Amino acid sequence: MSDGSVGSGGSSDDARIVSWLESLLGGTVTSWSRQPRWRPMWFVDIERNGAVDRVVVRGERSDAVLQFPLDHEMRFQKVLEDHGIRVPKVYGWCDNPRAYAMEALPGKPDFAGVSSADRAVIVDEYLQELVRIHELPIEPFVEAGIVRGDSPADAAHVGARQYVRVFRANKVRPDPLMEFVLG
Repeated sequence: MSDGSVGSGGSSDDARIVSWLESLLGGTVTSWSRQPRWRPMWFVDIERNGAVDRVVVRGERSDAVLQFPLDHEMRFQKVLEDHGIRVPKVYGWCDNPRAYAMEALPGKPDFAGVSSADRAVIVDEYLQELVRIHELPIEPFVEAGIVRGDSPADAAHVGARQYVRVFRANKVRPDPLMEFVLG
């Protein structure tokens, strides 16, 4: 649902998100839009201290159980932020609906219209951030409850193991092809 201004309708989740953000950030929401999709996302303009800030609220996926819950994603992002990795600033967590708010960053999802030279710089900057992530100490991630491998060699299997766990917990009938693939 796209609203564009506050007070002209929307779902109860929309109203709760607007109210929560105003309380969390100490401002007045001047406009918002909800991206219609399987994972609710709100793009919000909030006026604070005479300036308008753009905020993104990422909601819990409603059509499937994910391998890593939304609060795990937020905690991971917060640890990265706390260690100087260039990720959006995390503002906070909302229990109802389950969502978290972060700063909105400028950009676009592709390289359309970007010169080859600029694209090379962007890719290089991204790769340098990945290097920095892999150089971070593991302890803050452990303290934040981030799922990890039992050893460096096991780290590559964490995502697959989580997928299998969620698949088996939610499977309602035999699925021979999936069992074959997992085997």
